[in-house]
Amino acid sequence: MKSGDRSDLAAAILIDKLLNDAYVDRAPGHISRLQWSILRCLSRATPEEKTPTWIARFVGLTLAPVTRALESLSRRGLITRKKSLADGRQTTVSLTESGKQILDRDPLGSLAALISKLPDDKKSQFKQILQLISIQGMLDG
Repeated sequence: MKSGDRSDLAAAILIDKLLNDAYVDRAPGHISRLQWSILRCLSRATPEEKTPTWIARFVGLTLAPVTRALESLSRRGLITRKKSLADGRQTTVSLTESGKQILDRDPLGSLAALISKLPDDKKSQFKQILQLISIQGMLDG
């Protein structure tokens, strides 16, 4: 890394710290970042999107780790998995009431609360910059 890029690295480290601080629960049996992402995904997805394959695409992973995360969430009673009525080869995934309730404790809520405290103009700039970073990440591969 070039010496001129130190402030960029510092910004990336700060983002990493904010995320790590949000996910403070590291106790055995905690809900992982991936599992939280899946719960969030299911809370917003249309019925057609609630398949393991679609979820894997949404979170940017292969099916294997998503399937393991779904199994864990199912064992905890946070999701249900059923064969699709339209296509018996497909499985549909849904949040249970417990799954919906646990989203009230979503670790990203603390970050969202911090963002909500920004002045409107800064909040708008922040969101635009995050979108640009995200788009650049997609373009870079």
